[in-house]
Amino acid sequence: MKYHRGDPLRHVGDVPSMGADRYGGALTFEYRGDEYSYAELETRSNRAANALVKAGIEPGDRVALYLENSPQFPESFFGVIKAGAVAVPLNHRTDRERLRYVLGDSGAVALITSPVFPSVGTDLAEGVPLAFIPGGAEGLEDYDEHVDAASPAFD
Repeated sequence: MKYHRGDPLRHVGDVPSMGADRYGGALTFEYRGDEYSYAELETRSNRAANALVKAGIEPGDRVALYLENSPQFPESFFGVIKAGAVAVPLNHRTDRERLRYVLGDSGAVALITSPVFPSVGTDLAEGVPLAFIPGGAEGLEDYDEHVDAASPAFD
């Protein structure tokens, strides 16, 4: 299978890089009036991958994503994949009991959650050894702090 310019198709973690190479500063998505380019998505997903690896995430680990449609979802999804881990998206419209079941059944070792769902995210965080939330919260790591401090180039 081929991608643009006849390049071989790579794995899904390379999608931000391919978009940045092809479209650079062009708009990839908009969120609440803020615009994000393909290059920014590549940089943020690299930072997310580096932050996860530094936090102890290893290839094959499951990382649950309990996020609304926000900039954190694509950057963390691609960051998880780049780190060699497996993204486990959780549907924010699912009830807590089912979310707990999916989280446990998946074997997730980490959770990235959203401040939009603070009580559910905090509840789910009790089921994993490591949990992140933008802005931080009691018992949860500050997602933004870890990602912002990480290298913009993924090794």
